Amino acid sequence: FFLLSGFLVTASALSERGLRHFIASRVLRIYPALVVCTALMVLVLGPLLTVSQDYMSTQTWNYFWMNATAWRAQYNLPGVFSGHPETAVNGSIWSLPLEVRMYLALFAVALLGLLRNRAWFNVLAVTALVVGYYLHIAIGADSPYKYHLHSALMFLLGASAWMNRDWIRISWRILLPLAGVTLLARNTVAFAVLFEVLLPYAVFTAAFAPGLGAHNRVGDYSYGTYLYGWPAQQLALIWMGGQSGNAMNVLLASAMALSCAIASWHFIEKPALALKRRFARATLNRQAPPAEDPPDFAERSAHRTG
Repeated sequence: FFLLSGFLVTASALSERGLRHFIASRVLRIYPALVVCTALMVLVLGPLLTVSQDYMSTQTWNYFWMNATAWRAQYNLPGVFSGHPETAVNGSIWSLPLEVRMYLALFAVALLGLLRNRAWFNVLAVTALVVGYYLHIAIGADSPYKYHLHSALMFLLGASAWMNRDWIRISWRILLPLAGVTLLARNTVAFAVLFEVLLPYAVFTAAFAPGLGAHNRVGDYSYGTYLYGWPAQQLALIWMGGQSGNAMNVLLASAMALSCAIASWHFIEKPALALKRRFARATLNRQAPPAEDPPDFAERSAHRTG
């Protein structure tokens, strides 16, 4: 997720519409659906399911404001899902505050002009990746920051892939031998390094395979599925009498999440994204010419950068 996000968001930051449009695009992509989802959790789901007499408390409103602004993830509402093995109302949203911070960091890099200077960007990226790699080892497996650091490094790798896209060739003919070499090295010290190369390459190869984006003609339901997937699983657990892990539970949760995602896309996300065009018309003539996309890798990804 963070790998592709870094790639696509960097492309957006370098688009012909400029940094002001970049900020508007990120805000319109994340916040309308997030605010509605958070409001539904607090004002509809919570009151229906809570066993607490003090539901409308500071904790509840703190949940709303922190999550709706993506400032800091809050997971629990008073008395909601309190009897479940996992009591979080929406555990998936842990990544959104980090994602927003990655956008702000990328915006700062763009303001410094480093996105227009590949050499300096690569110096910064390599330095950050080396420092991040050693920090990732040093903080230990039990640190709560380990996943955050790893996700940030994946975002940086994605951004670096876009900046150096004309040097990257995406092909199954490369992926399969690379996977084979990595598998053969699984019991050696080289495995960790090879795997960190294989994983991003495999993600890009799959993500930008020809024809993979055809589903977007119907709608982009990925963000809505992300937002509603966890609450749907929690509700399915209730309706299935506490039985988890069976096929009916998975099907029920998937159906609920997809239904919410479809509604979110057509009634919230798509209308919000349409506002970008108004902003683009107001700023288009002020922007610098876009960076030229090379063939192959960049051409296949360009349609996903909005």
